[in-house]
Amino acid sequence: MITYPNAIDENGEVHNIGSITPENRAEHKYYCLGCDKELVPVLSEKRVPHFRHLANDNCNPETYLHNLAKKYLAKQFETQEKFNVSYYVNIQCPQNATCPVFRRYQWGYCSNKSLKSVDLKKQYDTCQIEGTYNGFRADVLLTNSQNPDIPPIFLEVSVSHDCTQEKIESGIPIIEIKVDDEKSIKHPIVENDGELVPPTKEPTNLRFPYIHTTDQTPESPLIRFYNFERNSFGVFFKKFDRFALMADGGIFWREDYISCGERETRHFVESILEIDLLNLNRQINNNFSLLAFGRAYALLHNLPAKHCVFCLYYHRCRVPVEIEELNPQTQQTEKVKKMMYNNRIKGGQVDKVKLANVCQNWSLNRVMCIDIVNSFRNESYFIWEPPTKED
Repeated sequence: MITYPNAIDENGEVHNIGSITPENRAEHKYYCLGCDKELVPVLSEKRVPHFRHLANDNCNPETYLHNLAKKYLAKQFETQEKFNVSYYVNIQCPQNATCPVFRRYQWGYCSNKSLKSVDLKKQYDTCQIEGTYNGFRADVLLTNSQNPDIPPIFLEVSVSHDCTQEKIESGIPIIEIKVDDEKSIKHPIVENDGELVPPTKEPTNLRFPYIHTTDQTPESPLIRFYNFERNSFGVFFKKFDRFALMADGGIFWREDYISCGERETRHFVESILEIDLLNLNRQINNNFSLLAFGRAYALLHNLPAKHCVFCLYYHRCRVPVEIEELNPQTQQTEKVKKMMYNNRIKGGQVDKVKLANVCQNWSLNRVMCIDIVNSFRNESYFIWEPPTKED
């Protein structure tokens, strides 16, 4: 004889056998969710408590599960403060359509798949079991009584039969939950089966678990979402090397995680040139830093970025440098000035920016600057200059 842990009373309310006691068992009559026939609560200590049919009827367990799941979903929606569901969406940067870098590389850095969580109670306020819409019947129909223009959502329970193709192609948003036991009925409604769902990887080699993997079957129950809006816009932060040249010739250079939108709007105070180099695409064989590239670009465009290294006479120029030397007579270390070739002077011994700006013989090494700029032709960088009054 078929037994179940759940039954409904004369009012259609679901009761679990765990809530039935010898004291309250006579308060209601209990009926089967599968065949509507009367059930009797069995509370014997020698057996697991259950609801039993009065007669050995041909009750269908699939119908029982189907009806139990529908009532559970409806009750959850009606009694819970929130009714959260989660499904996968394609999140893209809103600037992909015009971004030259994205058009060139079609990077995954500028889009991804992500779970989107939605509280359906914020958009829907009515719930109906076996409700109909546009000629289709839903197991559970969610609608908005205040705004009928909002399309309803179908909650579909699949025990042995999935949604028909006709219902799927109707365009109605559908959440289909594959139910195979009572435990799966209470599973969180999170999409785990479909084209957008990333496969769960299971290691097949314990020695190299991150290399040798196979796709794992989604956990039960299978939950599918149909006809939901799958495209969404989001903000993507990327690692940029940022160069800024100030009006007084000062240089600012740092790494920064910013979005493309911030890169276009968040500028340095009093900067006259900014170059943002996307760090993710740096070429390994590039021998020049962004600092060298920024100075070279600025000098080729007649901006104040003089430095001795970019002078045509850098390797032939001799400048006085104060160094420490041992005096052989006194055997004491003393500071003395010596003329040294500029290219042999270590950083910090002289200010090569200040020296270049006061030097009467400074001359731009244009060939060197062009070589530096050309070495970045395969890099992804953005150049910004403040608009002129004419602009």
